[in-house]
Amino acid sequence: MWIVSVLPIQPTIVVWNTLHGACLKWGDMELGEEAFRHVVDMDEKDTAAYVCMYNIYADADKSDLQA
Repeated sequence: MWIVSVLPIQPTIVVWNTLHGACLKWGDMELGEEAFRHVVDMDEKDTAAYVCMYNIYADADKSDLQA
């Protein structure tokens, strides 16, 4: 994951949540899953991460139906 690896700081949960939200916006399920794992490793009770991942999966299913 080059995006986070080039940061001059150690990525925090805020960085991972931001990336996770961007994955929802751009429909990147693979990167979203990786960001989700990092968020949950840092705080397994972060409900926003679960909701965001649910929405990423839901949007992926919608795009599969349109294809």
